Amino acid sequence: MTSLLCGCIFLRKMLRPYDRVLKGFRGEVVKEEPLCRHTSYRIGGPADLYLVPADEEDLKGLLGRAREAGVPTFILGNGSKLLVHDEGVRGVVVDVRKVSDRIVLKDDEVSVGAGTELDLLAAWTVGEGLEGFAELSGIPGTVGGAIAMNAGAFGRTISELLTEVRALAPDGREVVLSKHEVGFGYRKGLEGFVVLSAKFRPERKDPELLWEKRREVLKLRSEKQPLEYPSAGSVFKRPPGDYAGRLIE
Repeated sequence: MTSLLCGCIFLRKMLRPYDRVLKGFRGEVVKEEPLCRHTSYRIGGPADLYLVPADEEDLKGLLGRAREAGVPTFILGNGSKLLVHDEGVRGVVVDVRKVSDRIVLKDDEVSVGAGTELDLLAAWTVGEGLEGFAELSGIPGTVGGAIAMNAGAFGRTISELLTEVRALAPDGREVVLSKHEVGFGYRKGLEGFVVLSAKFRPERKDPELLWEKRREVLKLRSEKQPLEYPSAGSVFKRPPGDYAGRLIE
């Protein structure tokens, strides 16, 4: 009886910080959610808490309470290029894909929510006759994740057409940064921040030419990558002036 009572007290103490995090939270809450369901590798043990905020304000409040309670948080987008241990993640995993996934075109400037899938943005811009995203077709990530690592393919990177990014700094402040303030590099983006949205200014081009480029890119991906199996596509950094594939072979 004594050991059972001690165990219950310990469990309550362990859950108390999570109670503080969940206070006022309006989104979806799942306990012990297997992360293998949310990664492109299809691996990963359970997260203590898997949370899907209802909107941007819900996300901001959640992260603020977690920071005050000292609860570790991990931001999850599309789950690509992630290796999650079979033992799972202690703390809170926050799925931001539903927080902001809108695309708005105004005065030749495209505003995009961080939760938008990158391939969806590529297809949408191609249809609108906006150049610069067709080469990013088929990349299995979100716009926020792409900005965090400066994703790219076929000679293009997400940062090339970026004008500004709105994000939450590690201390919780909302900031708006220009491309130059971020300091993008090869597979180096806005690390340590939570991307909320971004603005791009692409050039106009014949949609038919862009659709042709998109089809070409998707065809090359299907020929070079085992898309029928769990994977994250190409995960190797390209050495300066060379290709990782040649060095490996």
